[in-house]
Amino acid sequence: MGLTKFPNGLSSFGMPIIGAGGIMTTGSVFFVNSVIGSDGNSGLDPDHPLATIDAAINKCTANKGDVIFCMPNHAETAATAALFDADVAGISIIGLGNGDDRPTITLGTSTGADVDLAADNVLIRNMKFDLTAVDAVAVGIDVDGAYITIEDCEILMGDSDGQATVAVDVGVSSHGFAFRRNHMYNDDAGGSYGVRFTNVSNDVVVEDNHIHGAFSTAVIASSDGTTVGLPLLLRMRIENNRIFNTASGLPCVSFGATTIASTGIICDNYLGITGTAAGTMVGFGGNTRMFNNYICNASSTQGEVLPTFDGVAAT
Repeated sequence: MGLTKFPNGLSSFGMPIIGAGGIMTTGSVFFVNSVIGSDGNSGLDPDHPLATIDAAINKCTANKGDVIFCMPNHAETAATAALFDADVAGISIIGLGNGDDRPTITLGTSTGADVDLAADNVLIRNMKFDLTAVDAVAVGIDVDGAYITIEDCEILMGDSDGQATVAVDVGVSSHGFAFRRNHMYNDDAGGSYGVRFTNVSNDVVVEDNHIHGAFSTAVIASSDGTTVGLPLLLRMRIENNRIFNTASGLPCVSFGATTIASTGIICDNYLGITGTAAGTMVGFGGNTRMFNNYICNASSTQGEVLPTFDGVAAT
């Protein structure tokens, strides 16, 4: 018995459909493939793809739910700022393929090279970002829209060729930003932040990420450029992340200076640090509340609850 009662199966835009689920949209769907594509194509099916993501964005209509599929092995390299600017609200940019077949965005030749997410309600999923082609990219992914989601992506922030200063910078009024199920790694010292919140943002979510590397300020933090922990973040949720900062004496996460009334829940995180007493390595000031967070600063040892348990210092 076949998968369906249709002798030739089912397809959508030329792609086979197996089972149910996936992206549903009432908007337009565009395809991008740097191998066989041309920005003169319609991009409306996999046989006539566009060559660049920016060309696909320019064909989208705001807030219609348009979807851009980047086909397996699609690749683009940025020599200047804004390799692409997601400046159309309500679009989704989704990579197809697994592992090394996923679409790859490389930032190189200029330290100002970046990707801009300027419009509201934009989704980025299953993409690879290589920020190491030049030393040192100032900001890899620049987030300025509200309700931006980056999920299921791989971000190479640093290696022997180059180390980005900031991988993801979340800017003015980027309320509802979500960063989930991403893998970020920084194999060489040089980077300052993995994810940095530079302005007031409400309802941000950072969850289920795996981040490993040497970060000279903090892996995930709020900072106005002068004081770490200064911008106000309300109702944040930082949950179920696995973070190891290999830079000696520096924190994994720092939110909410004691003079700032940031609020939210920080729970179920597993944090590895190097070289300093574990209980001093996370700044959660303001009005945040913490549950079931563990931190460890030595090999082959069990982590401890951080920083206190029901108001009593962990022992």
